[in-house]
Amino acid sequence: MTTQSVVRGQSGKHEIGMEDMDMSKFFFYSAGGILSMRFLIHPLSTMKTRLQMQEAGSQLYTGTGDAFRKTLRREGVRGLYRGIGANLFGILPAQTAYISTLEYTRSAVSPHIEFQPLRNLVAGGIASCASSLFGVPMDVISQRQMMQGTAGSTHQYKNVWHAVKSIFKAEGIKGLYRGYGATLVTYAPSSATWWGTYGLVKPIIWPFLEERSSSLMYIAPALCGMISAFCAALVTNPLDVAKTRLQVETRGTEVSGKRASNIFSTMLSIYRKEGLVKLWTKGLSARLGLMMFSSTLMSSAYEGLKRVSLKDELLVKEEVVMEEI
Repeated sequence: MTTQSVVRGQSGKHEIGMEDMDMSKFFFYSAGGILSMRFLIHPLSTMKTRLQMQEAGSQLYTGTGDAFRKTLRREGVRGLYRGIGANLFGILPAQTAYISTLEYTRSAVSPHIEFQPLRNLVAGGIASCASSLFGVPMDVISQRQMMQGTAGSTHQYKNVWHAVKSIFKAEGIKGLYRGYGATLVTYAPSSATWWGTYGLVKPIIWPFLEERSSSLMYIAPALCGMISAFCAALVTNPLDVAKTRLQVETRGTEVSGKRASNIFSTMLSIYRKEGLVKLWTKGLSARLGLMMFSSTLMSSAYEGLKRVSLKDELLVKEEVVMEEI
């Protein structure tokens, strides 16, 4: 037996928005899911960071699998989870800002933008800008801790609080927000691409699966999330490589004898030293795995949480379909 719950508006079914949900219930359910997902994907995030920081001539890791095996062999499970404290500490405020801004913006622009993919694209970009206020310090600390234990690492932090004090003492508040501009340049288009793609493929995939079997509808959000993540990761990986370099390397990279000070000069430096292919593919397999896995979980949970968080008066049992198992 399956029950399909929908919101019924004046013209039939419509997408569940912020105004349809009990947001306190939504954020309560989201918190556990966000922390669990972040814990699961953290080893992939560590591998991505280490691969992106690997410069030309240094072939410590030949790929994601090789990085995973060597890290596990040399540092144990602890090596895979370096920086997890900062990640878990900062993810809740960052994701709360992201989701609330995303839903509010979609509701606000809905009367002005009828095309759903464009509406999602705008909301996703703005949501990333809001979440970066909380997410950038978390990224700086966790990524530097991820590099501890590797050759050439100049940062040695005992814990999150020690990292905050050390960075603030040595670099000031700018140190905690190192690469903030680069983060906006990276995450805003990445999020916009993700949600824009999701808005494009959802109206195609959901009806396609629903026509074949109602049980296939459960995998529709996951499939849409995987496709969206693949596109976003592929398009924005050079930006992410440069962002990681800026946030981890306090000494910076060189362009024509000068220190690179922003994401574009950093990309230019990597391009000149290592070529376009390396710039585009450095850490790409790990980032694809990271984003596709997390997006599969996130999109499935996101659609499910929106339904269980509906206001009681809007929850309508549309139909009960008996299926023989």
